[in-house]
Amino acid sequence: MNLRPSHIAAALLLALPTAEAGTLTLRVTGIVTTNSLTTNPLAGQATGSTAVMTFDVDAAGTPWIGAPNNGVEHLVDPASFSIDVNGAQMGMSATGQAIRLLNDYAGADKLQLNLAGLEGGMVLSHEVGLPLAAFSSTVLGEQLGVYDAAGALSYHWSVNGGNGGGVLVVQFSQLEILVGSVGTPTCFGDGSAGLCPCGNVGPVGEGCLNSMGRGATLAGSGVDSLTANNLLLDVRGLAPGVPALLVMGQPGSGALFGDGLRCVSGASQALGVRFADAGGAAVWTLDTSAGLGVQPSDLRAFQVIYRDPAGPCSAGFNHSSALEVVFTP
Repeated sequence: MNLRPSHIAAALLLALPTAEAGTLTLRVTGIVTTNSLTTNPLAGQATGSTAVMTFDVDAAGTPWIGAPNNGVEHLVDPASFSIDVNGAQMGMSATGQAIRLLNDYAGADKLQLNLAGLEGGMVLSHEVGLPLAAFSSTVLGEQLGVYDAAGALSYHWSVNGGNGGGVLVVQFSQLEILVGSVGTPTCFGDGSAGLCPCGNVGPVGEGCLNSMGRGATLAGSGVDSLTANNLLLDVRGLAPGVPALLVMGQPGSGALFGDGLRCVSGASQALGVRFADAGGAAVWTLDTSAGLGVQPSDLRAFQVIYRDPAGPCSAGFNHSSALEVVFTP
């Protein structure tokens, strides 16, 4: 994919249209290099594990008093905040926490997070510094895309303090700035949608348990408009390198199928195969302007079927949770 001129040094891998209002989703990925946390949900997670931090922010933002000419703060939605390491998660307990976008500041464009309100009194510190050409303005919604470590001038990411002390240090690998989440997650393998095939119940909000000791989850971002043409679906929780097929159809009831629950019914439509990356994730960018065969107000369910040769029920394949989307014009 060609890089946008404003992002050539930031290694932009995915470009989405500008968002000017509402909610934006940020996702930061990295690899754990140190973990001495003790009494913490992330304690014991091994070095080398993939860490994913996800949260929503208000798109409007307000000027940052520390840098009024080129800095803007965006409030973080505490309910959306999660740091996930191998399915172990910790959230945010405080309100009023913010991120700061800095454009043309001290020789770099930066995104800073200094959040003191995590669970258990923990403190998050994260900053990624990018070349001056990375951000085109102080409007966060104009910076939609994916930035990787290859284009970064500096970065750090750590979780520390709180009860029991210790620190989690993560080697930054990727920053995603996306339009807010789309659709309604459903069909979980945690027992809420029915029993999994061989008692392989997954964690809350995930699919039925797989060989990675967790369930796969499907999420959406972008917008649900048929004309906007920027709906992105991503699945996480797969084994590295396995093939995964995205399907679309009518919402189903959660029939037993393979090692999981099938929640897409009727004449389902195959939307492409992807191979999971080293972190067990895969992404589909859908062309909603043509080829999906849906109309405004139509409800469709999406789900990922993926190979899992060492799965707990020995079927060789499993299903992610599902996502239901009502399309708009």
